[in-house]
Amino acid sequence: MAVEKNGVTAVESDGAISRKSVKKLHFGVSWEEKEDAVMEITRIAAEGGHLWRKALADLGVIPCLVSMLDSDDQRRRRLIFRALVELTNGTYSNKILMMEAGVLVKLKTTNKDESKTPDEFLHLLLSISSLDITTNLSSGEILLPFLSDLLTSTTTTTDVKLISLIALCNLSTKLRYIKPIVSNGLIPVLLNLLLCDKLSALSKRALSVLGNIVVTETGRRAITASPIVPECFVKIMRWEDQFSCQEIAAFILIFLGQKSLDQRTKMAASGVVPALMEVTLLGSELAKRRALKLLEWFRDNRVGRDKRREHDFKDMVKLSLHKNMEIIQSRGKYRT
Repeated sequence: MAVEKNGVTAVESDGAISRKSVKKLHFGVSWEEKEDAVMEITRIAAEGGHLWRKALADLGVIPCLVSMLDSDDQRRRRLIFRALVELTNGTYSNKILMMEAGVLVKLKTTNKDESKTPDEFLHLLLSISSLDITTNLSSGEILLPFLSDLLTSTTTTTDVKLISLIALCNLSTKLRYIKPIVSNGLIPVLLNLLLCDKLSALSKRALSVLGNIVVTETGRRAITASPIVPECFVKIMRWEDQFSCQEIAAFILIFLGQKSLDQRTKMAASGVVPALMEVTLLGSELAKRRALKLLEWFRDNRVGRDKRREHDFKDMVKLSLHKNMEIIQSRGKYRT
């Protein structure tokens, strides 16, 4: 129920203010007038809900706000970013209007200093990355290099990198983006992030992106080209308190070793068998199923036809199993 004050409801009051603000936004003479209008529009979009956001968009505020991103004033751009975030919150059609107004080009040209990236800008970037419309490659040509710059810059904060990874994760779910992700050199960046502490949100999010990428031949080739693969994923299998990470790492190892004898041999040399055995005992149900699938390769020695190679591999598996039993026994004594 609308609250009435002096005979005027809050809805009627906001309606009058919104019309006045939209008029000032379109026809205001000074920047001060336009800034006041932007702040009022932001407030109404945040407090008024979906219907008000749609109504403001119908009055043409989104193209006008996008055009104002040409301003060299960072404080002013921050106000505009905040307004666009509120206007597109939960409103797919408003996001489309923003894209059609050329927001991607504006984002690229108005935010060159990553060390001063406003939070509002990043949330707007995240909002755009979730759109199906961004599956066209022209958008990827703008978004992906920018994300790469943010993730590799030494001045980028952890929070900025995390939001950038979430945006990249959104894009990586679309198959048409895999090749652009690879060509923009993001695979080494993601793999290096796995070397962070296992409790790092960055390493977990980077692992999710790699899990999306590995399902394609292009992504798989790019990942296996790294000298730290598959060892980095084998290490993650030992993160016994991080079940979701173990599940994704096992998923990636399955794809890497499915058609590659070389990758399976490297896995074994990295100690994958004891790690997998431990997961079958202590991991989640999904991680256990995936670990068992991987163990089938090594149990049956299906890693090559050369007898000598099979014999060496069999010895390696036996040694790994022996070491694993020692680890399990020592843990049992420690817990009792």
